[in-house]
Amino acid sequence: MAREPADRGEPHPYKVLLVDDSEAYRRALSLALSRDKSIQIVGEAADGKSALDLHARLHPDIVLMDVMMPRMDGIETAHALLRSSSTAILLLSIIVRYPEHRSALDKLPIGRVDLMDKPVLVGPAGEANTAALIRRICRPSPLAGARKNSAPIGTVARLAGSAAASGRCRLSL
Repeated sequence: MAREPADRGEPHPYKVLLVDDSEAYRRALSLALSRDKSIQIVGEAADGKSALDLHARLHPDIVLMDVMMPRMDGIETAHALLRSSSTAILLLSIIVRYPEHRSALDKLPIGRVDLMDKPVLVGPAGEANTAALIRRICRPSPLAGARKNSAPIGTVARLAGSAAASGRCRLSL
């Protein structure tokens, strides 16, 4: 995602909208991601309907969203966002671990939508999981509004290369 230089000659941070029905997880996610200067949390929502309202006002670059939520789930919300905007979507869910539940996720267009196992952000694996999530957000190709294609979810990650190579992520753990 191309950025214009900020006042200090650095790229503007990615504006991220967090969507998860767990307030505790949203708080942990916000704290974890705010440690990276290339990410700015611009809003939080507890369900898809609230996310659509916030999206219309905040115009984030990326919506980081849980799949299973009340009122409007992440799949339905992703489809609504895809119809109305060019915002990139990163879905986080434990259902990626279960092939029998992936059919709805596999129908989402690759390029603007990516999928990642919902990371545990605390304990021994917390820092590594946070770093992996930040790399996924900062990688330019999958979150840059690429055109739809028929590649399976996950291949987008291989198309972009590493975050370190892009020079966009500045993780300070």
